[in-house]
Amino acid sequence: MKKIILLVFTGLLLASCSSDSESGNNPDVDLSKLIRTWHLQSATLGGSDISGSSADMIKFTSGNRATHTFTGQGGGGETIYRLGDYVASGNSITIDWDDSETNSQYTILDLSSARLELRSTQNGQVLLQTYTN
Repeated sequence: MKKIILLVFTGLLLASCSSDSESGNNPDVDLSKLIRTWHLQSATLGGSDISGSSADMIKFTSGNRATHTFTGQGGGGETIYRLGDYVASGNSITIDWDDSETNSQYTILDLSSARLELRSTQNGQVLLQTYTN
């Protein structure tokens, strides 16, 4: 019985992933609403609240620049800024950070003029971040 449930769950997971990949975008996402400063309301990693250790603000500009602000999270309590170029397409955002050879990839779950909800993966766990302006 456990094998059947696992197979059904795996099949549903694969089907949902393939339909997301095949569509390539969410027609309800208006990327012009992305350009503004967003303030963190909540963040969870693997279901655990990490709001206090996540970027508390993110700003997207019309020049395709992004700034993550981590207030008071530096070694001496200073604010840390992380800057990079971003590309937004469909329901995806990729940020290439200036200070790193890595990038961050996000899926936009919700975007309105007042709310931004992002999903990404960190160390194999799902990171969900909700921002308002």
